[in-house]
Amino acid sequence: MGALAIQAAGIDPDETIFCPGGYRLGNRFFRCLGRHGTVNMRRAIAKSCNTYFYAMGHRIGYDAIAPMARRLGLGQKFDLPVVSQSYGTVPDSAWKARRYKENKRLIERPDWTASDTLNASIGQGYLILNPLQLAVMAARIASGRDVQPHLLGVHKKAAPMLGIPQEHLDAVRGGMWEVVNGDGTAGASRITLPGIELCGKTGTAQVRKIVGSQRGQSGDWKYRDHGLFVFFAPYSAPRYAGAVVIEHGLGGAKAAAPVAKDVLTYLFAPDQAMARLSELEAGWGGTLAERMARRAALVTAAAAKNV
Repeated sequence: MGALAIQAAGIDPDETIFCPGGYRLGNRFFRCLGRHGTVNMRRAIAKSCNTYFYAMGHRIGYDAIAPMARRLGLGQKFDLPVVSQSYGTVPDSAWKARRYKENKRLIERPDWTASDTLNASIGQGYLILNPLQLAVMAARIASGRDVQPHLLGVHKKAAPMLGIPQEHLDAVRGGMWEVVNGDGTAGASRITLPGIELCGKTGTAQVRKIVGSQRGQSGDWKYRDHGLFVFFAPYSAPRYAGAVVIEHGLGGAKAAAPVAKDVLTYLFAPDQAMARLSELEAGWGGTLAERMARRAALVTAAAAKNV
């Protein structure tokens, strides 16, 4: 999303910035996930370089990014036959001013700040999303169309085009290809089936504010970051798109991306996927039926003892 907004603002995806391990804004240093050196847009996506998106987001401002986020389905309430949807927030300067006016205790400063832009540019801060929106975003990037989710039936009519230039989409898709199939953050989740190249983007969602030396992937389980992975496949002719969110997981690469790999393997090669499942279940203590039977026996024994 950010990469498409950056291109829409006129920035060449081949333009580079240097990542020394973070981005300095005033007296605050916004950390990156590593020291990536010189990166362009494609490499920034592949290596999950926050510094690139900090720098470019600061240059164009989040008011130029938010419209692209909404265009891709983020913050959108979809027409689905469900009781309710938590459709989150795609913030901007007008949103923050309105929220401050409604309740001054919720937001300390009414003006949108450069710090707000940096946080939102990497999916943090005031930005709140749900897994369905992430999946729709992946589908729209893969297809270039205004795809709408549905629960039953099949849409026979193709969704209208989003109007995003093909070269902009190609730059983003290329980065997502490199995430899995190059030396990106999810190389361990590469699919080995001929002609099936998984493309995606790893990410994390913080549960709480990280201060000082704290880390979001350590400490009490309930405070650990959620692991995210958005994806589509195959690269040459996208057929499936989706999002995986692992609550309090070990990050997008370690926890979420392998799930996407296994699901897609099942869709393209069920026998191979089931063999993989058997391997995993051996380490889990048996099949689902076997594990549930043991659990039921323990519950029954505990109930008899209590009586």
